[in-house]
Amino acid sequence: MASRKVITVWRGKANLYPAISTYTTRLDLTGSWRYMKPSYRNLTAPCDHGCPAGNDVRGYIEYALKEKYDEAFKLILETSPFPSVCGRVCYHPCETECNRGSFDEPIAIHSLERFIGDRAKNYELPKPEVKVDKKVAVIGSGPAGLSCAYHLARKGYAVTVYESKAHPGGMLYYGIPAYRLPKDVLAWEIARIEQMGVKLILNTNVDNEAFREIKKYFDAVFIGLGAWGEQKMSVEGEDLAGVTAGLQLLNNINAGEQVRVFPKIMVVGGGNTAIDVARSVKRMGSHPLILYRRTEKEMPAHPDEIAEARHEGIDIHFLAAPKRIIGEAGNVVAVECQQMKLGPPDSSGRRRPVPIEGDTFTLEMDQVITAIGERPVLDSIGDMVKLKWNRIDRDKDGQTSLKGIYCGGDVAVNTAGTVTNAIGEGRRAAFAIEAYLFDQPSSFPANHPPVVNYDMLNVDYFSPAPRVMPPHLALSDRSDYREVVHALDQDAVVKEAERCFSCGVCNYCLNCITYCPDSSISMINECLEIDYKYCKGCGICVTECPRNAMCLEEER
Repeated sequence: MASRKVITVWRGKANLYPAISTYTTRLDLTGSWRYMKPSYRNLTAPCDHGCPAGNDVRGYIEYALKEKYDEAFKLILETSPFPSVCGRVCYHPCETECNRGSFDEPIAIHSLERFIGDRAKNYELPKPEVKVDKKVAVIGSGPAGLSCAYHLARKGYAVTVYESKAHPGGMLYYGIPAYRLPKDVLAWEIARIEQMGVKLILNTNVDNEAFREIKKYFDAVFIGLGAWGEQKMSVEGEDLAGVTAGLQLLNNINAGEQVRVFPKIMVVGGGNTAIDVARSVKRMGSHPLILYRRTEKEMPAHPDEIAEARHEGIDIHFLAAPKRIIGEAGNVVAVECQQMKLGPPDSSGRRRPVPIEGDTFTLEMDQVITAIGERPVLDSIGDMVKLKWNRIDRDKDGQTSLKGIYCGGDVAVNTAGTVTNAIGEGRRAAFAIEAYLFDQPSSFPANHPPVVNYDMLNVDYFSPAPRVMPPHLALSDRSDYREVVHALDQDAVVKEAERCFSCGVCNYCLNCITYCPDSSISMINECLEIDYKYCKGCGICVTECPRNAMCLEEER
C-alpha cells in the first residue's frame, strides 16, 4: 500500500481549512462502512412559499445574480404576467418570510422583480401555437381577471375579457395612485396579455341579462369584479356634501376627472386606501389628517406606506373615531371624535376598539373622506350564485355554486385583498377551468417540498451585508404624481442578488467537495455526484452545506 502524507492546516479566524492529503485517498472502499447515506435535495425557500402568485423567487434572483435577465423575466412569466406592477405595489410577503431577515435584513425582492420587469418592457409574448376549441369569458379586468385570462391564453384558449370602465386594469388603474404605479407601466404589461390573443371589451357593463347570455355562449366564466362599494360609517352628518368615499375619489383622480378638495381634510381609516387618499390630496394642496380607531400596530396599511405618508408630513391620530360630522348650510365644518381604547381581540385577531365614555373632542374640518373598507357590488349576479359575507362563495379552486363559473380577487370570500393574491387566485382558477373543460383533476402545482427555516442553515458561511435601498423622489418634488420610488441600477441589482442565501438549493459552493475526507464527491458534467463506493456516511458534507441542500438518511 502506498504511503500517505497528510498536511494539517489550522483553522484560521476568517476561513476554515481542512486537512489535505497529498496522495490519493481512494485506496479503501470506505463505502462498506456506511450506514448513513448523504444525498442532494431541493427544498422550498421561504420566499417562494410566501409568494401568493407562486413565483419562483429564488430562481429569478439566481438568474439576476448571473445577469441573465431575460431568463429571469421568462421564469416570472411562468406564474405572473405582472413583474413590473408587482415590483411596485406588491407588499412583498416574500420579504417577510426571507431567511436573510433573521441574519441582518431581508432581500429587496420587489426591487429585483421591478428591475427584471422594467428591463423587458418591450418584450412581446408569442401567441400560443396550439389552439383549444373552448371559449372562456372573464368579467372584470383587474389583476385576478387578467391573470386568469393570461394563463388560459398561454394554454391556447380563446379568452374574452369584459370591463365596465374605459381602461383595463381594475383597481390597478383606478385605485392605485400614479406616484406608486405609473399608467404606462400598467399599459405595457396589459399590452403583452393582449398580444397573446386575449380580447378586451371595454365600456361594457355586464348586467344580469348579459351575464345569462355570457353563460350560454362561453364554455366557462371567471368573475373578477373587484370590490368597488365602500362601507358606511353610520354616523350623523354622513350625508353632508363634503363627505366623500375614498375609493371613489381615487377613481376620479385616476380617470383624469376634475376633483375638488378642501384645505382641511379628515381621512377616516387605517388601510392602504386611506394612506393613498391622504398622500393624493396632499399633492393637491390640502392638509390631510388620518383618523384611525386603533393603534399603529393594528393598521392594515403596509408599514412602508405609513412611513412615506409621515415623511410627506401627514399626521395620523390614533385611537379615535368620528362620532358626528357637524355641518353648516350642508357643508362640513367640524368632526366630533370619540376617544377609544383597545379591548379584547375581535374576529380579525386585532384588539377591538372600545369607546371611552364621555371622552370626545372636536376638530375643525372642511371635508371628510372615508376609507374604512370596500365591498363588492353584486347587483348583476348576486341572485345567481351563492354568497357568503356579501362576497361570492367558492371552493378551493375558485368554482362558485354554479358549475363552470369561477371567481377570484376581492369579489370572492376569504380573499387576502392584495394584488398578488388576486394574481395567484386567477392563476389557480385558470388551471381549474381547464380541468373542468376536460373533466380532469386540476394540475395546479399545489404540493411543494418542505420549507427551509433559518435554523436549518449553516450561517457561518455568510457575512453581514446591508440591504440595497432604491432611490426616492426628493420630498420637495412631491407636489405632483411623479413616481416616488425609483429603480435600482444594474450594479445594485447584482449586489443585492449576491445577498441571497439560495435557501434549500445547491448553488455549487463546493463545500461538500472541499470537506469530504474520502474525496467521494466530484463535479461531473456540471453536476455534483457522490461515489458511494468511497462515501462512508460521516455526514461532514451535510453539516458544512450552508443552504441545507443535502440530507443524511439511514441506509436502507
